[in-house]
Amino acid sequence: MWLALLKPYWKQLAIAALALGAYLYGYYNGYSNEKAKCEAFKAEVTATAKVQAQKNAETVLKQQKITESTKQGYEDAIANLKSYYAKHPTTRWVSKSCSANHVSEVPGTAKSADGQASSDQVSASGSDAVTPEMCAADVLQLLYLQKWVREQVEAN
Repeated sequence: MWLALLKPYWKQLAIAALALGAYLYGYYNGYSNEKAKCEAFKAEVTATAKVQAQKNAETVLKQQKITESTKQGYEDAIANLKSYYAKHPTTRWVSKSCSANHVSEVPGTAKSADGQASSDQVSASGSDAVTPEMCAADVLQLLYLQKWVREQVEAN
């Protein structure tokens, strides 16, 4: 019964079926090609991410080594400074108001290596005198901080 109704339209139905088949074939090929490109891109991104993660880990390790090396050098220098001034006591005192002891303000993001500069500790305690040892400790602190910054920049 259905065949009798469709018999006069068999050519149109055959053309529609061929057109539908061609469309589905093209759609499948396009989808397959784009899926392959997508998978290749995902693999490339994954490989790049692994390489970058490894590079980041190496950079962090370098930075940690630099920090430890600088910290150890600073601690050794402070110990040497203290032992020098223990052997060579000084009676000279420098006024806190001395312009040579004034350092310009640093933004709040900067922090000294041992938390607070020696001359800042004196001013907090209310004393006006700064010893040469304190000035030398501040200088060492600044020198090692500059060394640390230079090495961190070079590591990156």
